[in-house]
Amino acid sequence: MVVRCRIVIIAALLLMIGARFARTERADGATSRPDSGNRGDELVAQLGDPDPVLRQQAEDRLMEMGADARAALLRGAQSTLPAVADRSRQILEDLPWYLQEDPPNVRRLLTNYGAKQAASRMEVVRQLFALQQGEGFNALLRLMVEDSDRQVEWCIEQTFHDNATRLSPRQTQRLVLAGDKPAALCLAAWSMEPADFGRAIELYELAVHSVTEQDEPCLAQLEPTFDRLIGFHQFKQEYEKSADLLRMKWTMSRREIEIGGPEPTALDALFALHAEHGPLAGFANDLRTNADQLFRPHVIYALGRLCEKHDSHLAASFFYRLAYAMNSFSPELREGVSEFLLEQHWSDLAERELIAITQSWFAPAQMADGAKMRLGLLHSSLGDDAQAARYLAEALPGLHNRSVWIALQHGDHRLYGRGAENYLWTVQHYHALRFAISQQDEREADKQALAIAKTALPEDTAFALAAIPILQANNHKQEADDFFNKAYTAAHRALDEAPNNPQRLNTIAWLCAICNQRLDEALPLALRATKLDASDANLADTVAEIQFRKGNVDEAIREIHRAIELDPKSDYFKTQLKRFESAPAKSN
Repeated sequence: MVVRCRIVIIAALLLMIGARFARTERADGATSRPDSGNRGDELVAQLGDPDPVLRQQAEDRLMEMGADARAALLRGAQSTLPAVADRSRQILEDLPWYLQEDPPNVRRLLTNYGAKQAASRMEVVRQLFALQQGEGFNALLRLMVEDSDRQVEWCIEQTFHDNATRLSPRQTQRLVLAGDKPAALCLAAWSMEPADFGRAIELYELAVHSVTEQDEPCLAQLEPTFDRLIGFHQFKQEYEKSADLLRMKWTMSRREIEIGGPEPTALDALFALHAEHGPLAGFANDLRTNADQLFRPHVIYALGRLCEKHDSHLAASFFYRLAYAMNSFSPELREGVSEFLLEQHWSDLAERELIAITQSWFAPAQMADGAKMRLGLLHSSLGDDAQAARYLAEALPGLHNRSVWIALQHGDHRLYGRGAENYLWTVQHYHALRFAISQQDEREADKQALAIAKTALPEDTAFALAAIPILQANNHKQEADDFFNKAYTAAHRALDEAPNNPQRLNTIAWLCAICNQRLDEALPLALRATKLDASDANLADTVAEIQFRKGNVDEAIREIHRAIELDPKSDYFKTQLKRFESAPAKSN
C-alpha cells in the first residue's frame, strides 16, 4: 500500500513538472499555447475532409489561430494522409514565421519568409546565423524543424558545421526531440560529440537509418556522417557494422548518382573491407547483387588482395594482372584506381599504377606530374628519402608551370595552392637533406637545410629538428636561431591549448634538446611529461638527452636505463646508453 501511494505521488509530481515544462518551453518557440492544442488538431484533421467547404473553414480558422496553430500543423505535416500533410505544409508557409518574443532583427529577417524560394530562404539562414551573440540560433532551430524543404534543413546543419559552432545542451536536446529529421539529428550529434561521443554516434546512426527509410536523396550531405560512422566502427573493430553502412551508402549512391567513373565508390570500399578483415558475412551476397560492378578495377584489386591474404597467390596474381590491364588505355581510370589503392595503404599496387601513369603516352603532362607527386609522398611515408626527394623534385616544377591547383591535408589543416606547393617543397628538401646526410655530403646537406629554413611552416617541428643542427654546424647562426624561435613559439602555442598533454610538453623539450637551446627551461617540461605518462619510453629518453647536454651524465644514464626498461627491444636507446657511458662525467 505504501509503495502504491509513493507511485501515485511520483506520478503526480511528474505531471506537474510536465505541465510546467509545457508552459516555459513556449519561450523558446518549441510548443504552442496549452489551450490551443486539441482544437488545432481537430482543425488539421478536417483538412482531409472530402467536403471542400469544411476544408476551407478549417484552413481559415487555422490561419486565424496564427502561431498557436503551428504545433498542430507540424504534426499534420507528418500525417500519412497526403491531403492533410500537403495542406498543413501550405498553411505553415503562409503563417508568420517569427514569434513576438523574437529579437527585432530576427523578426525582420523572417518577415515574408514562407513566400520566398528555397535559395532565398537559405540566404536568410546565413543572415540569421551571422547575427550577434547567436540571437538567431533559436529561430534557426525552429526553421530546421518547421521548414519542409530539405535543402534549407541541410543548409542550417552545414552552416553550423562549417563555422565550427556547436549548440548548447538545451538547444541540442530540442533538436533530438524534434523527431527523425536527418539534418537535425546530424547537427544534434555533432554538437553532442565533445560531451558524449557515444550518444552522438547513436544519433548519427539514427540519421542514416532515417534517410534510408524515407528514401531521401541527400547522399552528398550525409557523406561526412557515413565516413565518421564507418571509421568509428572500424576503429572499434566492428567490421560487420562498417560493412552494413557501406552497403547503405552504396544503395544511396546507385539511386542518386551515375556510377562507372574512376572515382572510388562505397562498393569499392566494401570489397576492400572484405579483403582486409574477411571475407565478412554477406560476402557471397555482395558478389551476387553487384555482379554488374565486378568488372571495376578497384573491386578486382580488392578480390586479389583477399586471395593474397588467404595464400591463394596464383589467383591474386591473376586478379592484379587483370586490373592493371583494364586501366591500360585510360589514364583517368588508372589515376582514380591509384587513389583508391593509396587510401587502402596498398603501397605496392599503388606504386605500380602511378609509375604506369608517368610512362603512359596517353597521360596529359599535368597528370604525369601529379602521379610523380603522389609517388614522392608515397615514398615519404615509406621512409625512402632518395625516391621521395627525386619524385617531388621532378613533379613540382611542372605542376607550378602549369598552374595546377594543389590541395593537401596536413594534420588538422587543409593546404591549398601556393601554401600546399611550399609545403611539398619543404618535404622535398627534408628528404634530400636526410639522403645527403646518409651519403655524408655536407655541402648538399647545408644547401637543403637552408632551403628548409625558408619554406617550412613553424609548427612542423620535424623539419626544424632535421635542419637546425646542420645550420648550427655550418655557422648559419642567424638562420638557425630564427628557425628555432619560430618552431619554439608554435610549439608553445600548441601547448597552451592543452597544457597537460605529455606529447606537446615533450615536443618543446625535445626541440630544445636537439637544438641545444633553453635547456634549463626544457628540463622541467620533460620531467612533467614523464609524470603525466610514466609508461612512454620516449619521454624518459628526452629527459636523458637534456641531462646529457647539460653535462649531467650520471642522471642521463639513469634516465636512459629507465627508457630501456620500458622498451627493452629498442636499439636506439641502447645506442644512447653507449653514447652517454663513453662521455666523461661533469658537474653542472
